[in-house]
Amino acid sequence: MRILIAAALLLAFSSSALAQDPPAPATPSLKLPSEVKAPPATITDLKAETPGKVVEWVTLTPGLSLRPVDGGRLLLFSGPTGRYELLAYTAVGDIPSKPARVVVVIGDPPAPPGPGPGPTPPKPDALTERIKKAFGADPETDPAKKAALAKSLATLYRELSKEAAESPSADEFRRVARETAKSMIGDALIGVRQTVSAELALLLPTDAAFAGAQRDAVAALFTRLATILEGL
Repeated sequence: MRILIAAALLLAFSSSALAQDPPAPATPSLKLPSEVKAPPATITDLKAETPGKVVEWVTLTPGLSLRPVDGGRLLLFSGPTGRYELLAYTAVGDIPSKPARVVVVIGDPPAPPGPGPGPTPPKPDALTERIKKAFGADPETDPAKKAALAKSLATLYRELSKEAAESPSADEFRRVARETAKSMIGDALIGVRQTVSAELALLLPTDAAFAGAQRDAVAALFTRLATILEGL
């Protein structure tokens, strides 16, 4: 009796095992190098490692000349200098492989552009050049004292840029500019001051009244002069 029961159980287990689905077939492998380098205008080969008998190739970057050999498991290619990407796939039976990618680099990649020339510094304007020339020709030999005189004159000129809006006449403005400079630095930087006087003569009217546009121009001139002197 026990033998009959054991036989029945064994038969039931065998039937259950046979009823189970067979294991799913494995996905076929397809292996390509991640990158292949080749000289330009030269036929080069690329081999796909796979159990599949046929390999299909897809060009993702145009420009290459391709020739599959041995069902596509060997690919001959050539092309101009550049960087190209290819995709390949195969199948075993009814099971397709996962696609594989490879980058083909032909020739040397172009060198990255080097740093361009820096911005060209603006050329000093004519007024700046004249002030620098007069400053350089001044007979004062102590650099520290000469620089201090330039800073004092710059401070005066910034004040004169404000004075241009308040002076009752052009003659009064000239007088204030001349006497204030004399009291601050005496006869120092006389060449610079003469250059400034020549610039002022181009802007100031010969009549007794200041016009609005003339006041603005004179104020702008002395602001520029102060900036130039501060940079010496």
